Amino acid sequence: MIDETTWRLLPIRRSLFDLIEPQEFNRPAGGGAIPASLGDPLWTARVEFAPALPAAANHWRSALSRLRRPGQRIDAFDPFRNGPAADPGGILLDGATISIAALNADGVSLRLAGLPGRYTITPGDYLGVTVSGVPYLFRAVTGVTSFAGGYADFFEVEPWLPPEVTVGLAVTLVRPVMRGQVIEYQPGMRELDHVSGGFLTLQQVFD
Repeated sequence: MIDETTWRLLPIRRSLFDLIEPQEFNRPAGGGAIPASLGDPLWTARVEFAPALPAAANHWRSALSRLRRPGQRIDAFDPFRNGPAADPGGILLDGATISIAALNADGVSLRLAGLPGRYTITPGDYLGVTVSGVPYLFRAVTGVTSFAGGYADFFEVEPWLPPEVTVGLAVTLVRPVMRGQVIEYQPGMRELDHVSGGFLTLQQVFD
């Protein structure tokens, strides 16, 4: 099951939303630590909840409890970033149909089509692409401003663009999501008139 609504209900007051590369560390006899990658970077979200009234907390606490079951998934976005830095509300994108116009052979750069004229993508802005129902999330590493015709030059993103991402796919710039599974969940402690101390950690999956 994929939960597409609960994330929007959470009373998030602090968050870490970033790419984390799985690593292990080998410690040779001489001391020190040698890192070794265990795979491609994955989006990880860790959020802490603000104190909430018990009646309000009951709804999302029950939903998150269900999401701990095997095979349960939740779509999540950066809770403190709505849209591009130059257009936080996505107002300029109203009516726009944005797509991938070209992919660079370097595996990390792409061009977009369908942008409003003179629209700016700033480093740190998120981009979302959905492939066969599975969302892929990217973040701009370099910036770009579109031409009058809505096309933009190549700009770099992270993580690497997988083979599943192809020319012509639609691109989302406002609240693009990653699909995550629950790694750690603490619902918080019930006090007399509120619930506090809860947190949630998600890691990206592709199913």
